[in-house]
Amino acid sequence: MARALFGSIRRTKSGNYIGRYRVGGKDYYTATMRTKTEVRDLLAQIRTEMIQGQWTPPLRKTRHTPTFATWADEWITAQEKAGLSVNTIRAYTSLLAVHITPIVGDLKLDEITTEHAEIVHATALGKVAPITARNVLLCFSSCMNAAVDARLVTENPVKVKGGLKRHRPIRPKIALDADQVDDLITATPGQWRLGILLMSYGCLRYGECAAVKVDDLDVERLTVRVDESVKRDKNGGLCLGVPKSEAAYRTNALPARHGQIVEEHLRLFAEPNPLDVVFWHEGLTSNRRWNGIIRDAAAAAKLPSELRCHDLRHTGLTLYGRAGATLADLMERAGHADADTVMVYQHSSAQRDRELIDRV
Repeated sequence: MARALFGSIRRTKSGNYIGRYRVGGKDYYTATMRTKTEVRDLLAQIRTEMIQGQWTPPLRKTRHTPTFATWADEWITAQEKAGLSVNTIRAYTSLLAVHITPIVGDLKLDEITTEHAEIVHATALGKVAPITARNVLLCFSSCMNAAVDARLVTENPVKVKGGLKRHRPIRPKIALDADQVDDLITATPGQWRLGILLMSYGCLRYGECAAVKVDDLDVERLTVRVDESVKRDKNGGLCLGVPKSEAAYRTNALPARHGQIVEEHLRLFAEPNPLDVVFWHEGLTSNRRWNGIIRDAAAAAKLPSELRCHDLRHTGLTLYGRAGATLADLMERAGHADADTVMVYQHSSAQRDRELIDRV
């Protein structure tokens, strides 16, 4: 029979492990280790020392506990060094500055309580939409989880009942059929048609589309490669950065019937520019510009006026799924590592519902 483990082991948010054991009514902690086995061996060694009468309580280091404002700055710097995307860093910085630091910035980390987290959340709900208030809590919680890993606090106080509940977006996604996509492409001015193709049938995110370079397009094989994305820098300007995640690095095929659009764009519209991107209008193209282009083309093609960039990607992935793509196929094409995220692209339209029931 296996001997019961002395103490306990828990996994930190950073993926490492730490051991805890109790002696004389006091809790003691091991050093943070990379594997659970290392922590288990260390706990066994401590137990042996106790049995042999050789154990002495570790000296408790006097450690200055920073204020939340100071720690938040250190955390953001650490996230930047870890390679977190520019957009995420910018979002975290904004959420901290607007919603969190004004309330708890002057408090030391070990003074922050669940009540403070509830105040932060309630205050945010009074100013912004529930989905943004949820993001405020996520940011606050991530920052405090890092403080737990750094042994600055013993637990994360950001625990607000229902605060992290997912909220459905008010605006539903729009999925076009293939004929409507083709109508939209036809109604788009020549220099922007390739972008509509890449975001719809190519299933690219806006930022990925805006970052496509000449050598990312293979005219013969009709593919587009994704290895960069347009983002916002700290000052709000457009810049080139890494894709959303490791899974976003990919090469997607384009439909053969639209091969001429790729060839024509490279021949007629790919003007020389400092970054060698195929879409250039006095600089990198913003999602606001693309949404305007899509809106005008939709009006000309008598399609929904609220059509946006992400609706085209949603359309492409939905059509791809209906063509028989597996979940793995969809994840690869979408550039997603999370299966649950891709599942939303497998919804059915009323027309599809009718087709299926008529076969029963």
